[in-house]
Amino acid sequence: MKPCRHDPPRAGCRVCWLALHDPRYAALWAGESEPLPARTTIPCVHLGDPIQSGEAARLGLDTRRTWRPCAKGHGKTLAGYVCRCKGDNCGTTCPDYAGE
Repeated sequence: MKPCRHDPPRAGCRVCWLALHDPRYAALWAGESEPLPARTTIPCVHLGDPIQSGEAARLGLDTRRTWRPCAKGHGKTLAGYVCRCKGDNCGTTCPDYAGE
């Protein structure tokens, strides 16, 4: 059964649209296939807790982003602050990535 439970399909419902146009979803909701495992990302053990926006501003970092200190010194500034939304993704770009 589709999670939206519309029967018949309702115009404007994204779930109904997927059930009608994507065979993978149709099979899943018909009970003919197993759901895919959820994708998980293990945080890097070198990253600390997010810093406050006031501290980010003092360091000259974009306060709209979530910055974390990196114990290995990677990222922006001498202290090493990493923001995942700027491409400094631990695990994909960091040579010192270590998952928990």
